[in-house]
Amino acid sequence: MQVLSKPYSAHGWLAVKASYPEGGECEYKVKNQGLFPLLFYTKGCITVKDWDTKEVDTVRGPGFWNKDLDNFEKSSWLLCIEPGSEVWCFDAAINNGVIPPVTPLFMAQGSTLVVEAGKKLFLCSGAVTGNGKTLEGPKSITFANPCTLTADTNTYGVWVE
Repeated sequence: MQVLSKPYSAHGWLAVKASYPEGGECEYKVKNQGLFPLLFYTKGCITVKDWDTKEVDTVRGPGFWNKDLDNFEKSSWLLCIEPGSEVWCFDAAINNGVIPPVTPLFMAQGSTLVVEAGKKLFLCSGAVTGNGKTLEGPKSITFANPCTLTADTNTYGVWVE
């Protein structure tokens, strides 16, 4: 199965976009129980199944954030990946042993959000308009002044502390 991985700078941290143009199935092995990467799903669908029983554990689509999951006591999972799926990974392994301090943002198309000055956003995918300027992901954005954003598309990003 083809996986296209591309790193991006997210306000001093590294984020990796993994795209699966063809989809398929693969085994995922949990490498480090204590520092599992944060994963943010932005396109497509990935079904996670127990490797041994093949029972569905979770179905992960756009907006799914794995931070609150605690079921990684097993070491192997079966991933069933829909073609065109996209996942953003924020991993300690590529950030000097630290999981980046990020929280997810989802804006439905047409929604608005007031952003305070000083906030940092890494726009993973989608497009927003603020102060008459359209911004498209992937892109790091620092808000020097308060701003009202309008989502031009369904938009996914992470706030960076």
